[in-house]
Amino acid sequence: MDFDDKYQGTITMRKALVESRNIPAIRTLENVGISKATSFLKKLGMPFKKTLSLQNGIGLYISSEQLAAAYAAFSNGGTYYKPYTIKKIVQANGVTKRFHATGKRAMTPATAFMITNMLKGVMTDANGSGTAAKISGLYEAGKTGTTQYPDDYLNKVPANSSMDAWFSGYTKNYSLAIWTGYDHQFKANSYITQPETEISQQIYKSVMSYVSQNKPNSDWTQPNDVVATNRGGTTEYYVAGYPGTVTDNTTTAAGSYSIESSSSSNNGTVATSPRSNEESRTNESSQSASTTQQPGGSGSSSGDGSSSGDNTSSSASSASSDASSTESSSTGGNPSDSSNNQNTNSPDTGNNDVNDQ
Repeated sequence: MDFDDKYQGTITMRKALVESRNIPAIRTLENVGISKATSFLKKLGMPFKKTLSLQNGIGLYISSEQLAAAYAAFSNGGTYYKPYTIKKIVQANGVTKRFHATGKRAMTPATAFMITNMLKGVMTDANGSGTAAKISGLYEAGKTGTTQYPDDYLNKVPANSSMDAWFSGYTKNYSLAIWTGYDHQFKANSYITQPETEISQQIYKSVMSYVSQNKPNSDWTQPNDVVATNRGGTTEYYVAGYPGTVTDNTTTAAGSYSIESSSSSNNGTVATSPRSNEESRTNESSQSASTTQQPGGSGSSSGDGSSSGDNTSSSASSASSDASSTESSSTGGNPSDSSNNQNTNSPDTGNNDVNDQ
């Protein structure tokens, strides 16, 4: 089951992302494959020495800086730029040395556009998990994330408490990632309550509102190879010529679920048949394994965070979508280290149907 102890059945990727549902993310990773997903992450500046597993569909040890840079690639149409902190050096003799990053294609413009279109709903949809981050009138997209306590620790914290909370959001100008939490989440009173999970969203809203003043505010443009279609009153998108059938030899062979050919009205959507109850429980175990990891790093010692003792802290990193320097935006432009790797739960999925079972 998911965070609300319920199954949704077959739902769209849009709904899964908007409501931050974990099971569809794991099943999408299983369908895509660990190898392909790992290669995609590497293109977005997130290499991993250890082999990833299905549990990483909802959690990875990465920093707010890495998140901001990765989402900037979705913002600019698919090009990844490695973050850097120095834009130029002006010498005493007046000579200026300028620095810039060389971008590398991480995904197609179609992928960037469709994911961005779905992530808009995180803040605008009534059931969105990030509505507290919404900035009126601003074209933006984003994703929430929380880290849950291990099952054997739940009786030591209030119901619905979290170890930490994230929010990552972006416009066509900036990408911003926020982490909030305590340095030592297993000490007494070092949990995040349900209302406090919105603090990261509120920080994003404040900072993004400020930096977006007097900046162009425009929506993302639909690429030529992306086609719009109407499904149940909602405009969905698919890549022209996308096949109606997707074959997953690994999952089909394992008997976990099958990929069915979509009808012409679905325009390339993917429907999956439900797992058995036993298979669902196995997937839940993988999910729990991911969310029971204690975040690494020293909490607020980097980025925009500050703490005394074991007080709550926040780490904020931003990256301009056009590949200018990465900065700790809430300090007015001071360089951000953001070396604090945390476990962020941010499903990255496509624009097809998945099964929340």
